[in-house]
Amino acid sequence: MKDERSVDGILREYRVSMECSLKAMNLYTELGLS
Repeated sequence: MKDERSVDGILREYRVSMECSLKAMNLYTELGLS
């Protein structure tokens, strides 16, 4: 059960990092177009 919890935490961190990277890419594209 501990393994499942650790995997869930890793997935959550991965999702957060992906969302942050996507937001950063959007900001860069907006700045590049403007």
